[in-house]
Amino acid sequence: MFLNMLRAESQQLFLETAYTLAHVDGMFVEAEKEVLKAYCREMETAFDIEHAPIALQDLKRKMSASLSPTEKWPIPRLMDTINEW
Repeated sequence: MFLNMLRAESQQLFLETAYTLAHVDGMFVEAEKEVLKAYCREMETAFDIEHAPIALQDLKRKMSASLSPTEKWPIPRLMDTINEW
């Protein structure tokens, strides 16, 4: 997926997003944990999966504050999709 090409800060934000979305249904099953571990292996980074996911609006603010303009382009569509749930 080319995740290893992201800046370290963007990698962590990607993992935080995936982690938060994995919790949307109120469950975090083994298959979701394995996907996050695969992402971490690809990016050669670590991510603490024991903390509580952050609120979606907080995640949106965090994205807006830390991503470059090029990285920000999919955020509005992503948030629209999340809000549809």
